[in-house]
Amino acid sequence: MDKELSFNNKISNWMSNQQFLFQADSIQENLLLLKRRISDTELSDIDKDLIEKIAEETLILSLIFANNKNKVDALINYLSA
Repeated sequence: MDKELSFNNKISNWMSNQQFLFQADSIQENLLLLKRRISDTELSDIDKDLIEKIAEETLILSLIFANNKNKVDALINYLSA
């Protein structure tokens, strides 16, 4: 019984991680779209920078929750460049 419960927990955790990865990919696509859209708006540069920063931090947090260190490191390097 304990082995079955442990297996079910592992499956549940894996499915949860897969959901976070899907959400992170979706957020990344939306971030790129957002960057393109806000460049054509009449927002101030400060507002544009703030919107981009919030979106980037949301993506980083999503990747961290997905427990995928390689993607997080790659993203941080990309955003730092």
